[in-house]
Amino acid sequence: MSAVPKKQPQRTRVLVKDLIFQETYRLTDTQVDIMSYIFNALTWAKTVMGYMPLTTKKFRGDLPQIGEKTLEASLLVLKKMELIEVDTIVMVNWHNARVRGIKITPKGMKYNSSFYSPNSQEVIENLEKELHRVTNELKEIKISQENQEVQVQEVQVQEVQVEEYIQEERIEQTEQVKIVDIKPEIVEIKVQEVKVEEIKELPKEEDLQTFIDNIKIEFGRTSDAICNGANGWLEEVEFYINSYNKLMVVVPSSGNQYQLNDPIEINKFWKWLFNNQDKVGILQDFSKLDGEILTPKYKNIEIRVNDRDYIIENIITTENGVKIMLLDENDNIIPIEDNNSNNQEYPYHAFHDLIDYLKI
Repeated sequence: MSAVPKKQPQRTRVLVKDLIFQETYRLTDTQVDIMSYIFNALTWAKTVMGYMPLTTKKFRGDLPQIGEKTLEASLLVLKKMELIEVDTIVMVNWHNARVRGIKITPKGMKYNSSFYSPNSQEVIENLEKELHRVTNELKEIKISQENQEVQVQEVQVQEVQVEEYIQEERIEQTEQVKIVDIKPEIVEIKVQEVKVEEIKELPKEEDLQTFIDNIKIEFGRTSDAICNGANGWLEEVEFYINSYNKLMVVVPSSGNQYQLNDPIEINKFWKWLFNNQDKVGILQDFSKLDGEILTPKYKNIEIRVNDRDYIIENIITTENGVKIMLLDENDNIIPIEDNNSNNQEYPYHAFHDLIDYLKI
């Protein structure tokens, strides 16, 4: 016996998405869904002074897939773009309750809600194109994984060769000479070991795919951010799952957002997230300076202050910003206050600029 489909609210059984309107104003899929719902409300909602009483409860009842925070943020974006107007109205029929009223502006009335249904052949052709694209992505991911396996083998061979060389040096030289000559090789071995460890952490294909599927289900349903601060990206860049079940990024400082299409770029992100699962669901606040976050990033970097060379030893959080602990040529600790970034609107980015300026 077939399953009974879940009954959907009558008001949202058909929401028409105007893609040209979305591209023109660079709206997310969630923002377009909300705009379509508001436009749909013109056919059934009562109005007061031209405003429709669309409360959060009504939105959540008709669009349960959109979280409350996402809803409020999307309405704010539509308001700032002058697509809608929002004001408080008094509903006499609701015992003079004061509720949120929404009115579509002339600019927003350009939204095209007419319905177009493609023929079956077009649907089949589009599905075949999508299948071809996904197949190519999987092939590229498989090739990338094969290349990484080759790198593991090469690193293991190099490690064995270095170990053999050290053994020979220990036999032929005195202990003092061994320390002097072999020290560079010991450093090289540590580097190789780190690389081997990193490569050994590469996830198995089936485990990675299961992890990706779970993330898409959870964050595609809530529209919440997956994380920020991913390796190889600006710290503030946030990652989401859009309504097409694809990975997209949002840059809060500029408002830019777009879907990722490069399979190599996408694969790198998923592998990084798999190895850093403690980052899932966490948005770090990069508007503030935090010594615990900055120290691993900048420790041992050489900088020049007042024509003298130093090495960053530690970064400590203070009430006004951070204090940078520098190590001079005589191994003395010299503290300096980061006054350059205390009064900046974005102190974290100002700190980056300061370090980049002082780098040798």
